[in-house]
Amino acid sequence: ELTASSPSLKQRYIMSLLFFSTGGDGWSTPWIETDGVQGGDTSECNWSGVLCDQEKIVTEIQLDEQGLTGTLPTELALLPYLQSLDLSDNDIKGQIPSEFGNMGQLES
Repeated sequence: ELTASSPSLKQRYIMSLLFFSTGGDGWSTPWIETDGVQGGDTSECNWSGVLCDQEKIVTEIQLDEQGLTGTLPTELALLPYLQSLDLSDNDIKGQIPSEFGNMGQLES
């Protein structure tokens, strides 16, 4: 269940920003469909390309070759336990936000 203090609410917000800023409607496997979020009330840990730890904290986002376009939101840097971010083979424009330099857990 989502509450105001739920880490899942923050994760969904950040990942929704990623979806909308990179043309999510055109992704090969979109997270948000015309009838709502992929999987309805299902945890974002069940969304395509999202991996979480046992506490349901996002640790990996694997969206290579998904048709992403646009720019990356700086808010991705607010996912403190993100260890892997694969956005290769997409059409993302612009610079990598400087805030990504503060992502201490990010390995790749």
